[in-house]
Amino acid sequence: SWVKLPASGVPAAGTYPISVEFSANAGASARTAEIVLSNAEYSYEYKLNVVQAAAGVYFYDDFLWVKPWADVYGSGDSVGQNDINGKAPNVYTQATQAGFLDKFKEIGYEDVNPSVTSFYTQKYYLKFSATSKHTGIILPAQTAVDGSDVTLTFDWCPQMTKSKNIDKVNLVVSIIGDGKIETANGDVSATEPLEMDWEKGKLKWKTVSFKLKGLKATDRIKICPKDLTDGDGVTQKRWYIDNIIISK
Repeated sequence: SWVKLPASGVPAAGTYPISVEFSANAGASARTAEIVLSNAEYSYEYKLNVVQAAAGVYFYDDFLWVKPWADVYGSGDSVGQNDINGKAPNVYTQATQAGFLDKFKEIGYEDVNPSVTSFYTQKYYLKFSATSKHTGIILPAQTAVDGSDVTLTFDWCPQMTKSKNIDKVNLVVSIIGDGKIETANGDVSATEPLEMDWEKGKLKWKTVSFKLKGLKATDRIKICPKDLTDGDGVTQKRWYIDNIIISK
């Protein structure tokens, strides 16, 4: 009921884009709708999932927008399936369906270390880094939070080696700008590496949350391994991220 399609129903052939309106979500939880585009004559159907964050949420990304690229290239669900061999197509080498990096940039994301071209899709979330090629993600600037205290929450998981050892990712959260992160040791610009308490041989999502103080519209949140520089050809700092939320 909160999704409003064009009043005329089906637009004339060749009429793009199709405009869709959404009413505001005043509820305390996110909600999901499904828009179906179909043509019976050609046996065509495309389903678009729309997720609307709860009230008080400045930014929400469950990475369902990755689906067109992940499906085309056969991305696996490495964390959900506990599969170290889950297929992870590199977004920098896509040829048959380009445009992922354009969409990534359009949303406002940045690759922390694009020169190493070690950024991949999963079903449906993101993977970063390869052996001795470490990177991470810079989140979009939040123009509505100028000077506000907010909460950052996301799910993450390290990769593991063929011998089932968990990668020593040493993931840190930092702020580029004036905002600070509240920790037990005071307000800081960058956290200490996040706790690594995964059981050997078991990939699973872990939700982490941080209070960010005085976040400005020009500040950027960066999530990546603490050290991006080692090049020993052995060190593994591969990791996954999903369900990013910035809220009041």
